Amino acid sequence: MGARTAARPVRRSAKTADNIAQLVEAAPYAAVLIDIETATILAASDAARALVGGSAELVGLRWPELLTNAFPAGLDLIESGRLTGYEAMRKLKQEGRKPRPVQMWVRAVETESPVKRAIVLLATEGQLRVDAASSPHDAGNTQVIGAVDPDLVIDRISADIEQLTGRPPEAVLHQPLLRLVVDADAGVLLVALGQVASTGRGASASVRVRTADRRDACVCECVLVPLQPPPSVAFALLTSRSGTVTTDPTTAMDELIARFRSGVVGAETSRDLRRSCTRGADLGSLSTRELAIVNRLLDGDRVPTIARDMFVSQSTVRSHLSSLFRKFRVSSQQELITLLRARKGRNVQRD
Repeated sequence: MGARTAARPVRRSAKTADNIAQLVEAAPYAAVLIDIETATILAASDAARALVGGSAELVGLRWPELLTNAFPAGLDLIESGRLTGYEAMRKLKQEGRKPRPVQMWVRAVETESPVKRAIVLLATEGQLRVDAASSPHDAGNTQVIGAVDPDLVIDRISADIEQLTGRPPEAVLHQPLLRLVVDADAGVLLVALGQVASTGRGASASVRVRTADRRDACVCECVLVPLQPPPSVAFALLTSRSGTVTTDPTTAMDELIARFRSGVVGAETSRDLRRSCTRGADLGSLSTRELAIVNRLLDGDRVPTIARDMFVSQSTVRSHLSSLFRKFRVSSQQELITLLRARKGRNVQRD
């Protein structure tokens, strides 16, 4: 299996900065671009302005001034390149109203350190995954989701791990998470795990994942979210679009942010599955897409809604359902839901 090509570093030119600012301003989701050293807002989307309070001009303000509590620690880890992103919950000041709780994911813009700018993705609780799930962001990407126990041993992994590494799920299950990455990147992964453990919120880092022959490594972004008991985590591993290197910095950043949002959704899907039903053996037989559909079924969604929100056709959803029916030896959606909910009742480890 050949090594995947890492994205080319983006030169820090005035033109590139303008392009990234324009991307943020045009984003359909709530986002602001900040200068890391000063925390000054360089650009903001209309959705971010609406979340803050309507027509307020945000450019030029310091981001901490909009919060009722301190800006979440971690920018130094992004600036040094040790993290690619981290999550926090904060409250936005609202003129004439109570402060509004928001989920924040802070994501590095540059791929080389020192990182000068970061994008802050904003959402009311749970909205980020809705926004990400309803955009055509993941075509051509490989995504693997899984979870580790309190000893940081992998206790569930999706079937896509074989496509990523050439190793079947059973060869990865019950192995330490740190063995999934090359030795040189174990420290990077530990920094991300430390951020999750210390804050109780998500974090992400760029790591190289071992392949079966150990001569190549896949460059991935690893998104981690906490599970109970700590330091258990759910995770998503994401590769970039295979075989393509984008030279347009605006397009490259658009794809990077879309992929990052997809990773957040993937990690949260893995966390939700731990809460809901499946055991490690079940997870290893399912693809990430199948697991996402299982999650949606357990939430009460049906084929038309799932297809719309996952940006696929209804026939594609039904094809995945047929595969799920075979694997679980059932013949209908209701039988599948009943089986999975019954397993939830037998689980002893819960969040």
